[in-house]
Amino acid sequence: MYLGLRGKALVAAIGFCCGSGFLLLGYDQGVMGGVVGYSGNTFAQVFNNPNPTTTGLMVSIYEVGCMFGSIAVIAWGDRIGRRMSLVVGGIIVIIGTILQVSSYSRAQFIVGRIVAGLGNGMNTSTLGIYQSETCPARNRGKVVTCEGIMAIGGVWVSYWLDFGMSYTNSTAQWRLPLAFPAVFALAMSGVAFFMPESPRWLVMKKRDEEAKQVLAALAGRDIPPDDGSVLALYTSIRQATDYENQVGGEFSYRELFTGRDLQNFRRICLCFGIQLMEEMCGINLITYYMSNVFLQIGTSYFMALLLSGVNSTTYFISSFVPIWLIDRFGRKSLLIYGTTGMMCMMIMLTVSLSFGAENLTAGIFAILSIFLFNIFYATGGWMATPFLYPSEISTLRIRSKGSAISVLSKWMFNFLVVMISPVAMANIGYRTYVIFIVLNFVFIFVVFFFYPETKGLPLEQVDMIFEGGDPITRGAMRRRRLEPHDFAQDLQEKHEHGRAGHVEDISKTA
Repeated sequence: MYLGLRGKALVAAIGFCCGSGFLLLGYDQGVMGGVVGYSGNTFAQVFNNPNPTTTGLMVSIYEVGCMFGSIAVIAWGDRIGRRMSLVVGGIIVIIGTILQVSSYSRAQFIVGRIVAGLGNGMNTSTLGIYQSETCPARNRGKVVTCEGIMAIGGVWVSYWLDFGMSYTNSTAQWRLPLAFPAVFALAMSGVAFFMPESPRWLVMKKRDEEAKQVLAALAGRDIPPDDGSVLALYTSIRQATDYENQVGGEFSYRELFTGRDLQNFRRICLCFGIQLMEEMCGINLITYYMSNVFLQIGTSYFMALLLSGVNSTTYFISSFVPIWLIDRFGRKSLLIYGTTGMMCMMIMLTVSLSFGAENLTAGIFAILSIFLFNIFYATGGWMATPFLYPSEISTLRIRSKGSAISVLSKWMFNFLVVMISPVAMANIGYRTYVIFIVLNFVFIFVVFFFYPETKGLPLEQVDMIFEGGDPITRGAMRRRRLEPHDFAQDLQEKHEHGRAGHVEDISKTA
């Protein structure tokens, strides 16, 4: 069972599975940047030198597939479970990759992009949930941050592979880089097939004995399902699930758009918003079209690819920083720091480019601003937190749907940025970056006033953040830390006031 793994080894195996999925995410976001936009390379030759609008379509249509993959998880994710969603998603990615790599026409290439996106949309809607539901609360931020590092590592791999393949003159110049995602998809789905299902999903499906076995396997090698610590965690999950069911009754999609005691609509808005901000901060323009941005500054084709590789290396190295910061300073503080830095770097880039490509000093400052932009994005936790946060703030009954809606937002706005960026850069040039200056300025205040801090809290205790507070921020400006016995007592108080139904032996968790 589970390849004979238990305890830390099992958690590490799940981390490898999710890490492979995030590698796939990052790689796919970076690989097209070194492939498109150059009339002399073999990609342009095979597809008849697509103009900026067609280029934007061929790259961004991938995000349309991702959107449909997220919708599929909203509809069926809770039926097939976290693990099987990853298995199916990985297989679909491999099929889409084969279609892209074997393409000789724009139509087949676009179909391959859509199919691969469908699988990746399923993966990205599930990875954060699966990881957060199977790791301890004390280091959940660190673990998911490591997955964010893997995503940035995928960008790093893609840019250096693009650079290396630029020396070839055959269609392998772009076919090999576009084939590589199949390796990550195979690793993710292959390992996921042998891993345990999320214990919280099992509890939701009333498969309680299986849930206890998984909790015991995650806890350690010699810990049985009837161990006191396992039963205490199982009981807290069961109580939270029972309370949600008592308050909400049988699940209806209508409750995603209503407030009431569980505040589901507010949670969905936060889920949708955090990925919106991550996509609209400017990172997609830089990541997808990094080489094009360097060409805009005035570098040669060779230097653009080389700088893209070096930039992705510093991007990757700086992504390790949040491991030591996210569970110490929290998600919120890092996001505000990162957004402020990105806004300042966009100002620097805009001013530098306004002097023209022939100004050497301005060009150096423009290149520096791109490097620092990625560093602020990585150290601010913007790669990992948008996948972690929706899983933390959503109740179990809507966690899959909340995460999928969050990722749907990601791919919607990803598509918007990737589609319009080539056209915007061709028509308004450096003024394109003013858009992201304004957006990042707004995002600083949105995060500060509306997003509550969740660091260190078990998933079942995050619910308490959403109770009380002022009418506008609703608890986002305060922090309440609950110990396990406080959680049980809080549920008991709700029971006594008639807000929850009967929960058996609730005081035993103290």
